[in-house]
Amino acid sequence: MIGLIPARKNSKRFPGKNHALFNGKTLLETTYQSAKLSEVFSEIFISTDDDVLLESSLKLGITVPFKREDDLAQDHTGSWEVVLDFLKRTRYVGGLCLLQLTSPRRSAEDIAQLHALYAKNTNCLALTVKERVLEDESQSAWLCDCSPKLTSDSHCEASVRVVPNGGAYMLHSSSVSTRSFHELAGCIAVLMPPLRSLDIDFKSQLTLAEECGS
Repeated sequence: MIGLIPARKNSKRFPGKNHALFNGKTLLETTYQSAKLSEVFSEIFISTDDDVLLESSLKLGITVPFKREDDLAQDHTGSWEVVLDFLKRTRYVGGLCLLQLTSPRRSAEDIAQLHALYAKNTNCLALTVKERVLEDESQSAWLCDCSPKLTSDSHCEASVRVVPNGGAYMLHSSSVSTRSFHELAGCIAVLMPPLRSLDIDFKSQLTLAEECGS
């Protein structure tokens, strides 16, 4: 299993997001630390077009196989397009975990727990989720204590409606497509609490998260 951190240089909603600090550490440092401490990955990679992040990655010990091309660093570029580009250029075959920089409270334990489930269900796509709060949140599914597998319908009183929280996605390289998680039912998932499910899109979220404490 390898880890892959995608990080695009420009962000319209939060300029300079990838260089922002959370509790005194950059989002890259925070992501790398949780990945390393999970003891899940044989190697951790980054895919970015940002020269500063490339240099920082090398200092941390993150593998930089190439600099991402500009045409895959646009506002419309999807994460799975980036993963497919990485697989094509590195010819890697095996388990892969996508780790977004925007989940600074994701813990090593969250990653390790997801990997334990993935290892038992290697033909399934695995991801971290949070309980759905808004009725209009897309890509929702049901999860209960009976099974780690997501379902399209509630089948017991313990079921909760969940949505992806962006913390971690695990799958085999042969399963990657540009819409790898377009159907959640049938995937396996780890439910993370709201506090650790923080997904940063705006500067105000980062500021509020720090004010609330870690």
